[in-house]
Amino acid sequence: MADTQESQKQLNSYLETRFNPDVPPIDPHTNAIDVQIAIGPVQVQDLVDATQVLKCRVFVVMSWKDTSLAWNASDYPNVVQTEIAPHKAWSPNVMLLNAAFGDGPLSTTMPITLVMDGSLYWQNIIMVYTISSSGEKMGYLMAVFVSNALFLSLIHDTMPSTSDSVSNLSIYQVAIHMQGFLAIAATILVQNIYHRQQKTMEEGAHLIVSSPGLEAVLIEQHDPFQGLQV
Repeated sequence: MADTQESQKQLNSYLETRFNPDVPPIDPHTNAIDVQIAIGPVQVQDLVDATQVLKCRVFVVMSWKDTSLAWNASDYPNVVQTEIAPHKAWSPNVMLLNAAFGDGPLSTTMPITLVMDGSLYWQNIIMVYTISSSGEKMGYLMAVFVSNALFLSLIHDTMPSTSDSVSNLSIYQVAIHMQGFLAIAATILVQNIYHRQQKTMEEGAHLIVSSPGLEAVLIEQHDPFQGLQV
């Protein structure tokens, strides 16, 4: 245990001389940086029906390699990885395109994991807001709908062809399938209304009127445009 602690202290001292967050670790062979990003859902927090805003918690893991931070296992026994502060090492600048509440960069206060070969792993859990116009809700509903359809087909293939009655599981799957279809239809209706309202507001906010002998006039209005009196 004492040897491991001493190796860790020596490694920390060595890494302090190697840190340079302003210099990206570009691979000289490819003249690029290979950054891998993995995103997965953790929990659905809230869904506001009136505004069609879905709030969910997701995890984000990014990994890249900086060979200047690698070390030999023989020089620091029993230390194959360590944790460093996020501000000490270079990290990718990734922007979160958040259609509901604006854009912003991904950042973390959690330590970055550094492996002995120079691989770095950045992970965080963030909140994501999606609105009806972004398409994520429709994509999610379609994925569930197709999955239920495949499962229903599987049940149908495994049922005896001479059966005189319909299984309760098949009836349940049909009901779930119909529920998914109604959810997709409702979402299409909501998106149609949403886009019509957005188009009306944009037309009312930016309207250029011109006629012979009259200069072009730009009318800015936040309410739907009702007309122009001359």
